[in-house]
Amino acid sequence: MLNEKIIKIKNKFYETATKKSGKNSFQGFEYFELKDFLPDLVKLMAEEEVNDIFTIKDEYATLKLIHKNETNEYTIPFVMFDVPLNKHGKDSMQKIQYLGALSTYYKRYLYMNAFSITENDKIDAMNNDELNTAPESSKNKTEKKSQKKYTEKEIREKSIEIISKYEEFFKKEVNDLTEKGAFQLEDVPTDNLKKLAAFMKDKIKNDKDLQEVIRKKGA
Repeated sequence: MLNEKIIKIKNKFYETATKKSGKNSFQGFEYFELKDFLPDLVKLMAEEEVNDIFTIKDEYATLKLIHKNETNEYTIPFVMFDVPLNKHGKDSMQKIQYLGALSTYYKRYLYMNAFSITENDKIDAMNNDELNTAPESSKNKTEKKSQKKYTEKEIREKSIEIISKYEEFFKKEVNDLTEKGAFQLEDVPTDNLKKLAAFMKDKIKNDKDLQEVIRKKGA
């Protein structure tokens, strides 16, 4: 009975045409924030007499969906990272704010999983170059340049170096990447780091005003 209720809620939700307010500018896609879909889900769950309980306990974040005597449980390990530091080496936010950001992240994940809410999180292949390959010198300019492949470790290190260097000029993009500070750069997948680093380099290369600002800042 509960599973039938959940299916009905899913079908009704798909008809709501809920809009995505989250924007990942450097990867070029929109995504659902918790506030986008939770109000609609709460309303639909009430119509189907399904209660929801979200808890964080014993190193696990758990979402329970309940209808009468039936319960479906969705669980994910809860990892508590240290509060991210700012460029001055101090906590970038109060611990309570950080816990709130983590809670929102896990809650969003569990609700989307329980109700099969999908979104376009495809990462396009990078065209940039410096993070992927390094051209070797050639005596003959007509010869095709050979390229050396970087290891994943080298790509991560180079990407983090670029992002850290220009972070203050791309605060929104870095927030998108780290889920508004919920994660440190070291915890972000390599492809995402590589994509943001390439975005930064391309933006700086083609924006003379930004180049001037960076020059004055001495970055």
